[in-house]
Amino acid sequence: IILDNNGNATIVAGDIDNGSTDACGIASTIPDQMTFDASDIGENLVTLAVTDNHGNSSTCLSKITVEPNVPNMVCNSIQVYLDKDGTYQLVKKDIELLSAGTSDATTPYEDLRIDVNPETFTCANIQRPVFTWVTAYNKFQLSSHCWSLITVIDTFQFAPDTIGDIEILIPGGACETKIEYPELNTGSACVTLTQVAGLGPDGLFPVGTTIEKWSLTNAGGESAEVSFKVIVEAENALPTIDP
Repeated sequence: IILDNNGNATIVAGDIDNGSTDACGIASTIPDQMTFDASDIGENLVTLAVTDNHGNSSTCLSKITVEPNVPNMVCNSIQVYLDKDGTYQLVKKDIELLSAGTSDATTPYEDLRIDVNPETFTCANIQRPVFTWVTAYNKFQLSSHCWSLITVIDTFQFAPDTIGDIEILIPGGACETKIEYPELNTGSACVTLTQVAGLGPDGLFPVGTTIEKWSLTNAGGESAEVSFKVIVEAENALPTIDP
C-alpha cells in the first residue's frame, strides 16, 4: 500500500482475506492493524482473526508492505530582474518561491531537494515567459514535478546617451586620422548596436565632416538612434615648390 499525501493509509479485512470459510458461517474477520503511517514504511506483519458464528476463531499472518508517496508538488510563477551584465542566476529564495506550498508526508519541506531547469536567464528571455521545470525529491528519492513560469525583466532603463560632436585638428599635410571613438552607453546590457552610417571605431576619418550614426534596439523592441559628427581640420602648411 502507498501512503496518501497526508502520510496515511488504511486497509480493510477484505484486502488480506484470501477466501476464509467456515461450515457454520463466519461472524467476523478483523485485522489487528488497519491504519498505517510513515513510521510503518517497509514490511509489517498483520494478524487476521476470523471468527465463526459459534465463537470459534482462527488467525493467520499477512505481510503488508507500506511505501512512501511522491511529494505533493506545487509550482508558482515569479519575476526575476537581470543584473547590469544582462544575466540572472536563481538563488535559494527564488526556488523557495517557485515551490512554495510543496509538501511531503515523510520529508519536511526544508529537507526536500528542489531542482530547477533552467536556472540562468539572459537578455534573450526578456518579454517572453520562460517555462521552468521544477522537481522535488523526498528522502526516499521519490520525485514529482510541475511547470512554473518565470518572467524576466531588464532592470536597467533603455536610455542611450547623447554624444556631442568631435572636432580634431591634424598636422598640415595629413589627410586622415584615427580618433578616440566615444563609448556608446545604452543604459542596458540588453541592447543591440547597429551602425547605419559613418566609419566606426576603427575608421580613418578624412579632413572634413563625417556623420556617425548608430541604431539601438533593446530586447523589448524599443529603438533609438544616436548620431554625432566627426569634424577633422588640417593645420595650414606651406606649399611645396618643385623648381
